[in-house]
Amino acid sequence: MVYGKGGHFVLLVDRCLWCFMVMKILKRAKQITTDSAVKMLRGQQVRTLTVNNGVEFADHKRIEKRTSINLYFTDPYVLAVW
Repeated sequence: MVYGKGGHFVLLVDRCLWCFMVMKILKRAKQITTDSAVKMLRGQQVRTLTVNNGVEFADHKRIEKRTSINLYFTDPYVLAVW
């Protein structure tokens, strides 16, 4: 998620291919975030998804169920080096 005053962005990054998908949303809510992520992932060949620990991903089980993707949460105390 990227937060802003005029809206927020759901940002999905493929670290292997170095490509990304972005969708603008107006409100940072779990329902809206979940629907946006599912819409972006539909038709993509994705097996896993790692998300941050924010409240916007509280409905993570619905993402897993609707996309058949294994979803993981980041460890907030580990610095990710890509």
